[in-house]
Amino acid sequence: MYLRAHPRYWRRLPAEVVWADTDWPARTERLIQADTPRPLTAPALATAS
Repeated sequence: MYLRAHPRYWRRLPAEVVWADTDWPARTERLIQADTPRPLTAPALATAS
């Protein structure tokens, strides 16, 4: 990972980040239903033929 290899990169980032989309947490709560479990299936891989 780049950030692990170059820790000085963090100095270039601002000390405080202000999220521009203030309604994002509310939309996230509506989109993700906590009471609906997700299926635990591994992604299918393509096989060469």
